[in-house]
Amino acid sequence: MSDRRTGTAAGVPYLAVPPPEGTENPGLVAVLHGLDHPNSEETMAATLPLQDVPAWRVYLGLPMSGKRSPEGGSEEIMRRASEDALMNVQAPVMEQAAEELPRAIEDLRRQLGVEDDADTPDTMDERSNADVPVLQFLIHVHLRFFVAAWAAQGCHSM
Repeated sequence: MSDRRTGTAAGVPYLAVPPPEGTENPGLVAVLHGLDHPNSEETMAATLPLQDVPAWRVYLGLPMSGKRSPEGGSEEIMRRASEDALMNVQAPVMEQAAEELPRAIEDLRRQLGVEDDADTPDTMDERSNADVPVLQFLIHVHLRFFVAAWAAQGCHSM
């Protein structure tokens, strides 16, 4: 397989790392970086390489970060966060990321030649489950934090 690829999928910037050599019918694992370190596609790929996962590892850029920073860059983000970090930065980033993720995944499948059923849980379990607990933990921790913070603000409907 070729080296890393960069590009955009449905308007979302990404860094794609190919599956290990010899992987047949590779799946697709999408990872979003944080607002704090690791706070870019590149630093997330270095922090969580997932090198043994038999899939394309795609590190997606978050809204309001990197190439997608608002006018004024980090100073503008800090200004918004100083007024209300949850409602002015964290919630909009999460909402936009969740909204654009399905289109980005669909576009990535097309760009990388990943079949629709290549990364279903059953298929991934048959090939490798070494990093699945790590991914499940990270997803659980981030979602729990977001839901808890959202509820603390009195925003009960999403």
